[in-house]
Amino acid sequence: MSLAVRFEEIEKQFGPVRVLHGVSFDLAPGRIYGLLGENGAGKSTLMKILTGYERANAGDLCIVYR
Repeated sequence: MSLAVRFEEIEKQFGPVRVLHGVSFDLAPGRIYGLLGENGAGKSTLMKILTGYERANAGDLCIVYR
């Protein structure tokens, strides 16, 4: 079994503050990825959306099992 993940135009707001602005990328199965950025860039928020802890305001998260 393998797992592929796709983020498509993910957006997240906390009140008037936009944290994620149309984030899109793919994670291919069998690869190791790192997520880098400055403090406040939205890394933790993006991972919380992936794990279901937070809900995106817009966009799609696709998880494909093969």
